[in-house]
Amino acid sequence: MERAKIQVDPGEGTAETMHPQGPSADQRPPEDPGCRALEDRRLLVRYHREGDQAAREQLVERLLPLARRMARRYRRSDEPLDDLVQVATLGLIKAIDRFDPSRETAFSSYAVPTMLGELKRYFRDNGWAVHVPRGMQERVMQVDHSVNELSGKLGRSPSAGEVAAAIGASTEQVLEAMVAASAYDAVSLESYHFGDAGDGETYAESIGVEDDRFELVDCGATIAPTLRQCRRATGSCCTCASSRTSPRPRSPSASGSRRCTS
Repeated sequence: MERAKIQVDPGEGTAETMHPQGPSADQRPPEDPGCRALEDRRLLVRYHREGDQAAREQLVERLLPLARRMARRYRRSDEPLDDLVQVATLGLIKAIDRFDPSRETAFSSYAVPTMLGELKRYFRDNGWAVHVPRGMQERVMQVDHSVNELSGKLGRSPSAGEVAAAIGASTEQVLEAMVAASAYDAVSLESYHFGDAGDGETYAESIGVEDDRFELVDCGATIAPTLRQCRRATGSCCTCASSRTSPRPRSPSASGSRRCTS
């Protein structure tokens, strides 16, 4: 009986089966900001001065949550989050490789702009369906980010003037950026405005107006041979009638002789 109890007793090995590989970077308890910055600097020194690749990998693992937050912050509705996380992670790795540990600044103050630059470059090179100037693309991102923030604060959609005041631009520039944002995506003319097939009209059906004389093309092609025959018949009759009614022209010699004799 004791032997059976020992076999079914789940007391031993429970902690090992719960976390066989240890907690991930997102499951670890938050560190003190000061201690975290010191640990990041220590790993950076090990990597840059000693060439320790393990320290580099540890830095990437520690800062992956920061890359994910940057990707979620600049995510668009139709952009896959996994792609943005990869782009932000690439910026993080570039920041780790380029950072100078001898500087007194915190690594995060250098890593965040580097990841942001990679995300902007990705949107500029791969995201837009139509080429838009770089300055306009950055303004579109500013307007989009400001609209999201103001909507959360105000509880409604902000006006163009409120967005202009938030980003320090004119109302005309904000309206221009909102119009330019429509060039980010391209849709097929055969796609529907709302929902799937049968739920409305396509974009092609909503472009232009119906030509009232379009149906006359078939009618004109049908009666064209008859019209040509009528024109030939009418033209020959007119020629015969004009030959019978028109007076005969006088000869130049006769008219000349009359002038001479008179």
